[in-house]
Amino acid sequence: MAMKDNDFCRKGRLAIMTGNANPALALKVAAILGEDFFLPIKIDSHRDRECRLISVPDTRGCDVYFFESTNQPDRHLVEIEAVVGAIRRSAATITLVIPYLGYSRQDRRDEPRQWIAVNSIMRRLVYTGVDGLVFFHLHNPASAGIPEVIDPHMKVDPFNARSVILEYLQKRDLKKMTIASADVGGTAFVRSCWERLRESEPEVGFGLAYKVGSGSTGIKEVNVIGDFRGREVMFVDDMTTGGGTIIGATQEALKQGSKSVEAILVHPVLADIEVCHNLAESPIERIVVTDSLRIPERHREILGEKLVEISLDKLLALAVWHLHCDISVTKLFELPGYLESYETMQECLRLMREDSDQ
Repeated sequence: MAMKDNDFCRKGRLAIMTGNANPALALKVAAILGEDFFLPIKIDSHRDRECRLISVPDTRGCDVYFFESTNQPDRHLVEIEAVVGAIRRSAATITLVIPYLGYSRQDRRDEPRQWIAVNSIMRRLVYTGVDGLVFFHLHNPASAGIPEVIDPHMKVDPFNARSVILEYLQKRDLKKMTIASADVGGTAFVRSCWERLRESEPEVGFGLAYKVGSGSTGIKEVNVIGDFRGREVMFVDDMTTGGGTIIGATQEALKQGSKSVEAILVHPVLADIEVCHNLAESPIERIVVTDSLRIPERHREILGEKLVEISLDKLLALAVWHLHCDISVTKLFELPGYLESYETMQECLRLMREDSDQ
């Protein structure tokens, strides 16, 4: 990746900002790119819980990357609107980085008079007046096209978890592993992971879980298809809210003779304490999640050693780096390109720091 040492700052001064949804992730990204790029905001509430901006730093001429998941959509969408409204007249550009998009599951009309919520959420994001949107692992990848329909000039860059998951799995014994989708809707993504794992280990297996109906009290039945006997099974799902699907899939895989089962849940929505207790008491050996969402400490305590968190900091730092420098992001979707790009970025940042110290 050819790039001059000063290309990172040639468009304008980079600024990383974050709301209250998950500030730890933005701070990790800033630690990789350079802590000087982080501009703190203070967002509080009035006594009636209205969002209140206490302090907003000077962003004159900055290319701002504002990090905010929308796992509590009513609150965090307002935070996005408040901050963007405060800085859009001074910032050179504003890009929203949204590791988790709330309401993304409500993306179609299965019955008459249903609300397609993701359309409304995307419209609110576009109407803030930002220049670009960065999404991570949308429930339906096609949803990334909605903002461009609303505003054809909107720059949209959707990323997925494939490189992050493959980096985690490459340290495991793939010969004895089966990677499986925990839901029919995620089959295409999990299959793409399996195809890349097969390039290094042809014996890695592939499987699928599928729900048979659902009632008012939850999933009625979960069946599985694939090579499970004597295998270490990795069920992958984009999120879990109630835990019923992933627990049902685990139980079925064990009935078919699986040696062990782990769950890779990209977005740890984890609706409440009961869900955490159900997962902790389930036969799932490990629950692997990303840090797209902040997990409450009480939830962490309940899940205990079962919980394994892998960070998106490298991927999102690379996303900011590539977009800020007008570099193609295509390489980031494949593990070799992702790892190579990270090394290149680190070397460029090292040279920049050396130059600034002289």
